[in-house]
Amino acid sequence: MVTNPQTVSWANATQATDQNGNIVSWNATSDMAGVEIAFDGQAAVSVPASSAITSVTLKSVAGYSALPAGQHTLTVSDVTKEGAVSAPSQTVTFLIALVPMAPTNIQLA
Repeated sequence: MVTNPQTVSWANATQATDQNGNIVSWNATSDMAGVEIAFDGQAAVSVPASSAITSVTLKSVAGYSALPAGQHTLTVSDVTKEGAVSAPSQTVTFLIALVPMAPTNIQLA
């Protein structure tokens, strides 16, 4: 498990479902408006983008810096220019914790 992650990255979808339930090609470069990132299953935070993005610095996502110490989860959803939101990605787990510096003045006797 990753402790105090700095970025989240992903691969965008390459297919979508149309109004008739057909699986069709989807191009994130031309059709993506951003992503939604959800922590611990709570309401997602929108991260707008002018074109396809595949990573985000977590410090820039509202709510990340306020997460308390402990184990947390994260999901990502793609958002189209029309405002449609994909199903969430698989859930990933990470840890927020104070990480002590290495011990010093090690001596043997």
